Amino acid sequence: LVGNLNFAWTADPAFDATDNETAAAQAVADAHGVPFLGIRGISDGAGDPLHLPGFPLQFFFYKRIAADNAARVTAAFLRNWSGG
Repeated sequence: LVGNLNFAWTADPAFDATDNETAAAQAVADAHGVPFLGIRGISDGAGDPLHLPGFPLQFFFYKRIAADNAARVTAAFLRNWSGG
C-alpha cells in the first residue's frame, strides 16, 4: 500500500506506485469516521517484465492479472478477517 494521502506527487524511489483514486476514497471515509481498506492492482507502469510497448497494450495485457491478484488478496483478507 502506498502512503495514501501522504504519498509523493513526483517520482520517488521510496514508492512503488501512487494511487489518487483510492486516496480520495479514503479521505471521504476518514472524514466520516468510516473504516477503510483499499486493495488495488497495478496494471501498467515502469518495470514491465515483458517489455511491452506501453499503453494501451501494456494496460490491456496486465489488467486481467492485476484484477485477479486484487481479487485473491480481497478473498484472503475476508477469509481471515474476524470482523469489526
